Amino acid sequence: MIVIAVIIIGLLAFGTKKGRSIVGKVIKFLMKSILKYVLFIALGVLAVYIVYWMITHVVATLIIAACLITFGIFGALLSYIADRIRFNGKLEEWQNIPVNNMTDSDIYNVLSQFAQTLAEADSNSKKFPSDIPYGRVTYFLNFFEHDLNNEEPIYYSAVRSKNNDEIREFGFAFTTAGIYISSQTNKKDKNKQYTAEDYYIPFAGIAGVHATNSYVTVYYPEFKNKVKVYQSSTTIPVKEIGKICEYVRNSGISKAIYSGTVYDYASILDEKESEFLLKNEVSGYQKGFEAAGVASSLPQMNQVFNEIGNNMNQRQGHGAAAEYANTALDRARGIRVEHIGGDNAKDGADRITKTIFGNKEIIQCKYCKSASDTINDGFFKHKYPNNMKREVPRDQYNDCVSKLQKKIDNGELEDQGIHKGDKAEKYLKKGLVTYDQSLSIAKAGTVEGLAVDAVQGVICSVGSGSITAFITFAFCKWNGMDTKDAALNSLQSFAKVVGRGTAIFVVTMQLSRKNMYSYITKTTFENPVFKLSENLAGKINKSSLAKSNIGQKVGLNKVTGKVVISSAITVGITFGPDICRALMGRISAQQLIKNSSIGASGLAGAAIGQAIIPIPIVGGVIGGAVAGFVAKKALDKFIEDDAIEMFAILKEEFMDVIPLAGLTKDEFDKVVSLTVAHKELPHILRDMYAYGDSREYAKENIISVAIQEVYSKREKITETMYLESMAMAVAN
Repeated sequence: MIVIAVIIIGLLAFGTKKGRSIVGKVIKFLMKSILKYVLFIALGVLAVYIVYWMITHVVATLIIAACLITFGIFGALLSYIADRIRFNGKLEEWQNIPVNNMTDSDIYNVLSQFAQTLAEADSNSKKFPSDIPYGRVTYFLNFFEHDLNNEEPIYYSAVRSKNNDEIREFGFAFTTAGIYISSQTNKKDKNKQYTAEDYYIPFAGIAGVHATNSYVTVYYPEFKNKVKVYQSSTTIPVKEIGKICEYVRNSGISKAIYSGTVYDYASILDEKESEFLLKNEVSGYQKGFEAAGVASSLPQMNQVFNEIGNNMNQRQGHGAAAEYANTALDRARGIRVEHIGGDNAKDGADRITKTIFGNKEIIQCKYCKSASDTINDGFFKHKYPNNMKREVPRDQYNDCVSKLQKKIDNGELEDQGIHKGDKAEKYLKKGLVTYDQSLSIAKAGTVEGLAVDAVQGVICSVGSGSITAFITFAFCKWNGMDTKDAALNSLQSFAKVVGRGTAIFVVTMQLSRKNMYSYITKTTFENPVFKLSENLAGKINKSSLAKSNIGQKVGLNKVTGKVVISSAITVGITFGPDICRALMGRISAQQLIKNSSIGASGLAGAAIGQAIIPIPIVGGVIGGAVAGFVAKKALDKFIEDDAIEMFAILKEEFMDVIPLAGLTKDEFDKVVSLTVAHKELPHILRDMYAYGDSREYAKENIISVAIQEVYSKREKITETMYLESMAMAVAN
């Protein structure tokens, strides 16, 4: 009867278009199920047969298994033995290669002969046998955790990423330190991105090379450290890679680098209510800590301002820009630098550097338009002591070495005590910026100038940022915050101090350059802020207050244009954001007064603390932090934070709406994370305040929106889904 009823219903349903569609889907579902069962049964029968055969032929099964295992082990063993024999022979040969003393220039000059050969053999169209794009190569090497501070690029071949949203190049890089190969496979990861393979063949310690048309294997003194690269991973023939590695091995370069007999001059000189209240409480104190941190960075900035003076605004400003850039980049690498070139002493040094190993260098910076002019200015036009190295443009270094060596060998410098046979490298130092970069650094608005200013700004701010971070972490832990949140707050304070300090330094340096470059018009024009700041500084210096005893004690008679600009920027960064929020109605006037008072206390306390505790940075940060803490504690008794009142309203509306929403446990947790535990809750509470009717905003724009988002994730019930389920129920 059931079958007859199903057939009748099916025939009736088949008389309509929708009915035919449902019947068709039911039949398709049944056919798929039948095919699955048939396949499952067939595989099951086959498996049963195989197991039956193995049980009834136990001996034969064991023999087959033993043979397969034996052949596999024997084949792997033979391959290993052959590889090991080849390695042992190569290692013995390598051990007999003598160790030679070499310089970076020696290695570069020898290996650069392969650049054109690689270009001719490379099947990739984007290749650079010359005019190496230093920035792109540096970014490429970053993925190998290397950089160009300790090696020089010789050849680069770039391949675009197959992942459209990935900012990365793949390809082949050949430097004085080794060969870098990065390629993409045809496999994709769980995010549907093509995976990458990276190979690094260091030149140090190449004991042997074995190359075929399919792969190249490079051996090192420890057998397990061998590197094997297949042809499918690079656009360079692997045999060419093998030839280079073989040459590096046989020429002694490998042994020299491995033994440490290469003089690398560049490398010597390298963070629910109780939680909210606690976070809000700490946030208020952090304002004072961070203001103190920024204020404590200002003495370091002023020191750099004094080092530079207005030299970059002079006729030969690019030379001063080169001194400034090389000093900043050396300091970023952990080298202590005394920048004394601003005194313009006759035949005096520009910079004195000292590494952590105690190596000291006295440096005279020489940046001329050509290598010939640089050598002439550094050795003939001016006579400097022989212990003073001439720092030359990075792009001219190799040419300068060659030209100076010829003059030494010709005896042209005998009168200066530089004799025939002396190595030119002894008297030269490779600068960290090129000649063209020095021209750009001297102007405001250039990428190069902004980059160097940012580096130096970070250096000036990182010390006070670190101490501020430590004080913040300790304060958070003492007030009951867990370690993870305390660390996060600590990192935030560090980032804010360093970020604000860097911003102050960068803006000051940019606005104090006389000439400004426009990338839009491609022209250089006079910076109007420079003239205004210098005029204002002059008026302050000549004022009666500056000439008084008090004015002289606070240094008003020594105010410069840079000090005028940095002071204005400091005030703007410290008080500007809260002033803007108050003008936009996002915080109350009382909150503005409170925040500004805490910030001002931090700034003033830093100066007092530095005078009481004469330890650079430490005294300033501690003094400012204590002053900010006292100000916040006192003001809390008179002014309640806007955020506390807004959170109380949000909590009340939450308790009023949520019980009627019919949420599951997971949905409730999600709504919590979108409202009272939102990671951007301080900004949301300011929006509440700015709206006017805070209670309506909390109900309609925060809680209701969160509930609607949760509801939208629920599975939607459609008419088709209902009819299909009914058809299946009837069918069963």
